[in-house]
Amino acid sequence: MLIYKYGKIMHVNTNYLILDHNGEGELIYVPNIERFKKDEVRKIFISHIQNEYNNTTYGFDNFKELVIFEDLISLQGIGPKIAISILNEG
Repeated sequence: MLIYKYGKIMHVNTNYLILDHNGEGELIYVPNIERFKKDEVRKIFISHIQNEYNNTTYGFDNFKELVIFEDLISLQGIGPKIAISILNEG
């Protein structure tokens, strides 16, 4: 299981960023986007969610935030989008 990626942030939008990791760009949805700056080189902790409808990567500033996200999505009725919204409030 992949825990984090290290790379350069190439683009920052309202709720996602694009991370250049070993020459490949990856779109990563993150809470509190203002913590991430374009052209910054950093480690982003990730959770990859894949199902029959989506194949999405979520990123976090630190390991603790990743663990909280994983705990939230393990609860019945809370999906990744709601978990990200909860983290945005925290």
